[in-house]
Amino acid sequence: MNTASSINQLSQQDKKELLASLLKNKQNNNKTFPLSLGQQRIWFLEQLKLNIPLHNIPVAYHLKGKINTVLLEKSLQRIVDRHESLRTRIEIEDNSPVQKIIPKITVKLPVIDVTNFSGERQSDEVEKLKTEIATIVFDISEAPLWRFQLLRLGGEHYVLLLVFHHIIFDGASIGILMQELATFYDAFLNNQSFPTLKSPKQYSQFTISQEKWLQGQRNSLISYWQQQLSGDITSLQLPTQTSQINAISYKGGRESLIIDSSLTQKIKKLSHSSGVSLYTTLLAAFKVLLYQYTRQEDMIVCSPVARRYRCESRGVIGYFNNILPIRSQLKESISFQQLLKKVSQVTQEAYKYQDLPFQEIMLLPNLASISLTRAMFSVQNMDGISIQLPDIQVSHETLHNGSTNFDLFVFVEEKQEELLIGADFKKAIFTEVTIDQLLKNFQNLLNQLVDDPQLLLADLPNLQVNTMESPQARNPEKAKIRNRFIAPRNSEEFELQEIWQQVLNKSPISIMDSFFDLGGNSVIAAHLFLKIEESFNKKLPLSTLIEANTIEKLAEILKNEEWSNFWDSLIPIQPQGSKPPLFCCPGVYGNVIYYRSLALLLGLDQPFYGLQSKGLDGKEVPLSRLEDMARIHIEEIKTIQPHGPYYLGGHSFGAKLAFEIAQQLQSQGEKVALLALFDPEPPIVDRSLLTLIVKNLRTLLKLSLSKQLTYVWHKIKYHFTKLVRRSESVVRSSKVAQPAKTNKKLYNPKVLEANVTASRNYIPKSYSGKITIFRASEYSSLDISDLRKWKTIALEGVEVYQVPGDHHSLLKEPSIRVLAEILKKSLEKSQQSELLLKL
Repeated sequence: MNTASSINQLSQQDKKELLASLLKNKQNNNKTFPLSLGQQRIWFLEQLKLNIPLHNIPVAYHLKGKINTVLLEKSLQRIVDRHESLRTRIEIEDNSPVQKIIPKITVKLPVIDVTNFSGERQSDEVEKLKTEIATIVFDISEAPLWRFQLLRLGGEHYVLLLVFHHIIFDGASIGILMQELATFYDAFLNNQSFPTLKSPKQYSQFTISQEKWLQGQRNSLISYWQQQLSGDITSLQLPTQTSQINAISYKGGRESLIIDSSLTQKIKKLSHSSGVSLYTTLLAAFKVLLYQYTRQEDMIVCSPVARRYRCESRGVIGYFNNILPIRSQLKESISFQQLLKKVSQVTQEAYKYQDLPFQEIMLLPNLASISLTRAMFSVQNMDGISIQLPDIQVSHETLHNGSTNFDLFVFVEEKQEELLIGADFKKAIFTEVTIDQLLKNFQNLLNQLVDDPQLLLADLPNLQVNTMESPQARNPEKAKIRNRFIAPRNSEEFELQEIWQQVLNKSPISIMDSFFDLGGNSVIAAHLFLKIEESFNKKLPLSTLIEANTIEKLAEILKNEEWSNFWDSLIPIQPQGSKPPLFCCPGVYGNVIYYRSLALLLGLDQPFYGLQSKGLDGKEVPLSRLEDMARIHIEEIKTIQPHGPYYLGGHSFGAKLAFEIAQQLQSQGEKVALLALFDPEPPIVDRSLLTLIVKNLRTLLKLSLSKQLTYVWHKIKYHFTKLVRRSESVVRSSKVAQPAKTNKKLYNPKVLEANVTASRNYIPKSYSGKITIFRASEYSSLDISDLRKWKTIALEGVEVYQVPGDHHSLLKEPSIRVLAEILKKSLEKSQQSELLLKL
């Protein structure tokens, strides 16, 4: 049958619909839209290339009755035609992710017959098929980002399996899709070819309007969250049972239990009488549970929020979710009833300011080293995703995708007269037994709290925790040292304690406390060492803190006149492990201490060495040619690893230096397995005024108004600082009298000057290997033309990963976790390739 005759057989209404669709597709072909801010957060995680279904949303519907599978498929087709988000894939344009809308996607609903199985064998086969469809990883660059499947169990029993990628879909979208499915199926069953449904708004309209709306609101949103999350905040100290507390893994398990109708009614009655929502009561109880485990008084637990309160989001399939950190103060002297009111107040305020993207909250200055993704809590009403089909009994089932983003995600589902309490957990840090006990403790706690809401937290009975271990229980010696304050014992320790307390703004500090555990970073370390130099008249490299990170250890170094190994270029930041070492060069200031966090995140089996600049001690003359720096560093590298394959990395200026090291190693006949450049400088520095203007304009055009102002301010500040330095240099060269006491710099200006000169004068040659570039998503030192230059130099190609943050913050929390995950995968991939070559 030809196309013309097929069209003639359509009804008049179907012909109109087809014509409208063809015209719309002609106008909208190849449409692209920016990602929403929420989608950007998911996209960044997708760049980790974890190859696990972290963002799969799988659901199952049991259907019992006479099912017309053709009409079911036709109904799904109509829904896909209506909603652009279900015809969306994510691609890269101009090195940025965009939504690409596909004009037409044909829906196929495969029917898998499992009637040949019976009893337990059939149940096992159905579970196997559910797991398979739920855990297949999507490639977000390929449409569709959903999968549909129908299982035929026998008789009139079917299971409809639906899986969506989170970047195009959220929990509320399930309800919208299923309600439309019921409407279309009923209409087709009654021979209504085109049921009356208003044309839906499209998700792309939201993404366009979101940034514009936020421009006028961002300052007030940021102001609220700065105030709400101000002060000294520590990460939630979850009690775990396995040793891999710091393991970066998203593989997850799930445990659950049912709260019977009697206790469910008591919980709802308490919520009603207290004037709070069911969510508030359960969240407050969950925080009490965590308090009983941890005794942590200042606690942050995150909660997802649907963000569908605006009219443009109604009836739209897409990703609208955000994450809100809910902070509470818990004390033994407070009653549960009092806590309820406090939690209610905080959550209601948080909902008013729910539009600031979670990633922007995470980047607040005092949260830079804090993990907010330890615990998540939510309450879900399952009535919204239930449907009614003519003469068909329908029941819903939530499936698990085998992974989780948060360390612990406790969720409560309202199911008629009962509550289901479930927990998704990271298998790297929890066991099934641990989580099962936690859920039972939660149930017991709820019983106690509803019976006596005036009960003080101090009077709550002890938990059953024989299967739970606290972090202290896993390492009792370390816990003993941490929990016992040890006062200074000599003049050096007394002096250092005073300096540490002043610089870190904490008191008292034990001589056994770790600088980094107290919140210390490379900037604070620079101030600390200036104070030490003033007090002890000794200039130490910042890298000293990598090994001597306590007052006790640092005092020993200051007392040891014979220790002359301070200023070696090769710094063992994390020397343990069986894997080949990674050697990394720092930025233009030459210090390597800021690599410590990255080294720890890569794991204790990955040795990590930093290569700091010569001349930081103020005695050695700094080198001013990259070729000379590389030659010296190679000599030092070979004292650790005489022969390749080598694994090299570098940040900013250090990326260029790592590149030259790789060049020289290859010329010596050595193999470089991985060359990782973290937001590198352009390969050739063009300092002409026209080039700088064009580069800055390109950057500005990609930013929102508020970010444009921040960018311009950073540039003004940078050039003003350069002007001041130049003025100081002129004064010195003119021998004009200086004040008796000059302000000391937090860096060595001679090293800085030498490194800048080396970078400007360096002209890279073609490189016979591959380069892996980790590019900052904001304020990157690389624009598109710079990337092209790197690509022309690397003969085996350039692999580019986007990392959240700017040129500096990509090596700080939280961006550094994304960087570490991608780098870890790149290292493992290279190491496995090298191993295969040896076999």
